[in-house]
Amino acid sequence: MALARRTLNFFRTLKENWQISVLGRLLGENIRRQRMLYFISLIAMSFEAVTISLMAWMMKSIVDTMTDPDDRAAVVTLAISIALVFIIKGIATYIQVVSLQRAGNRIVASQQSMLYAKLLRQGVAFFNLTESSQLLMRITQGAQAARSVIDLIVTSFVRDLLTLVGLASVMVVQQPYLALFSLIVGPLAIYAIRILLTKVRSIVRKEAASMAEIIKVIQETAAGVRIIKAFAIEDRMSARMTDAVSQVEQRSNAIARLEAAAGPIMETLSGITIAAVVILSAFKMLGGADQTPGQLISFVTALLMAYEPAKRLSQVRVSIESGMVGVKMMYEL
Repeated sequence: MALARRTLNFFRTLKENWQISVLGRLLGENIRRQRMLYFISLIAMSFEAVTISLMAWMMKSIVDTMTDPDDRAAVVTLAISIALVFIIKGIATYIQVVSLQRAGNRIVASQQSMLYAKLLRQGVAFFNLTESSQLLMRITQGAQAARSVIDLIVTSFVRDLLTLVGLASVMVVQQPYLALFSLIVGPLAIYAIRILLTKVRSIVRKEAASMAEIIKVIQETAAGVRIIKAFAIEDRMSARMTDAVSQVEQRSNAIARLEAAAGPIMETLSGITIAAVVILSAFKMLGGADQTPGQLISFVTALLMAYEPAKRLSQVRVSIESGMVGVKMMYEL
């Protein structure tokens, strides 16, 4: 048993090291080539994260100012500040989206060109031993998977992480004790979602194999339609296609169910946390008696806005592993 465990751990380590090396190669090759576009998108993401945190912070000023509307100068200053924050966020979001899309499109184009050049250098024996459906899957889906993984890493570890840190800072400044209570729930939600979504990885691999089978059946039908008609094997080909399509459908539904379950888990835990925060604040069980309504509203706003980036960050590892299936297929060429 001990030998079996050591052997299992050895192969598990090899698998993890292989995935890390492939991910390192993917990032090293592509981010270096598109470094200017990614640099622009990183700057834009930083501005977007700051403006999101400012929105939550300004809720305190909005509530407190509205309690004294006679102070016209404060109201005008606040209104101008709100407009500027939203304008800056809109511009930053536009620049980020355009830069990431351009970088992603270049990555797909360059990867597909390099893969095709690699295929042209292969001998005839390679094509005799390799199914064309597998080549199509590797060239088309592999390049798209490479783009998706890079976009996911960049957006998660820059925009989402900075946004979450900024909103957590707002929570701590406005209501330090309530923030401490709320942040305890976060790791529980992340742990629950990670357990749920680890099942996605194996399903994605099987789904990719089924997609390749669909392409293979279509190619064989187009190339050998005369043989199919001559030997009257339409029913056999139809059964193969029906089976492959059914497998893709079932696995897509399984992935959808697992990913859909993440939202209700986060929403349930968030709702419980917010309800507890409201009760604790109303009875002044946490925090000082001199807190203003604006501070509480600002805190609750930051807590609600932190939900989406926290959910995306909790899913990032599993999402990367799912995307790496296509990347590995591409690099195996």
